[in-house]
This record gives sequence, structure tokens and C-alpha cells, in this order.
Amino acid sequence: MQTANRAAFADRVGWVDAAKGICIIFVVMMHSTLGVGKAMDDHGWLHYVVEFARPFRMPDFFLLSGLFLGRVIDRPWRDYLDKKVVHYLYFYVLWTTIFFATKVVTETVGIVEPKPEVDEMP
Repeated sequence: MQTANRAAFADRVGWVDAAKGICIIFVVMMHSTLGVGKAMDDHGWLHYVVEFARPFRMPDFFLLSGLFLGRVIDRPWRDYLDKKVVHYLYFYVLWTTIFFATKVVTETVGIVEPKPEVDEMP
């Protein structure tokens, strides 16, 4: 098992992983900064960093991910389906279920007020 992990790790390119990590950090910063800024009806210095990264954070991430498409595209489709689609679909369904269950419980118990429907808004 460790030999397989070492082989997979040795096959990675460090600067690509670092660049993708920076892009992910920029996306997380955007979501957290814009949400807090909207809630506080104000913005701080981090908004300028988010605006700086806006034109390149997602295009760079997809560009860097596409660099190694040739390694994946030649694999049997069942391996791709198992490692990419089923794996992520499982976590998507799991977290969606947890999210909606938490939402229903908190609104039913009264911890959180349900949001008004579109027709009820003034």
C-alpha cells in the first residue's frame, strides 16, 4: 500500500499542486469575504485581494487541471467512472442529505426562521 502511495506521490508535479492550492485558497477567500462583507454591509482589505484574483482564479485552476488530462483520458472508462464520478457523487449525495436534514430540523425546532417564499416578499 505504501509503495502505491509513493508511486502516486512521485508522479505529481509540485508547482502544479501549489498553483492549484493557491487558486483554491482564492476561491475560499472570495466566498468567505463576500459573505461576511454582505452581512456587515461593509468591506475590508481582503476584498481588494479577491478582486485582484477574480480574472484568473478559476481559469488557472481548470488550465492546470487540464495539463494532465492525457494521463486520465487513456484509462478504461470503468476506472474513470469509479474514481471520479461515483466517488464525488457519493459525497455530493451525502452532504446534500446532511444539509437538508439539518435545515429541516432547525426550521422545525425553531432555531432558524424559514426564509419567506418569493410571493411573500414585500
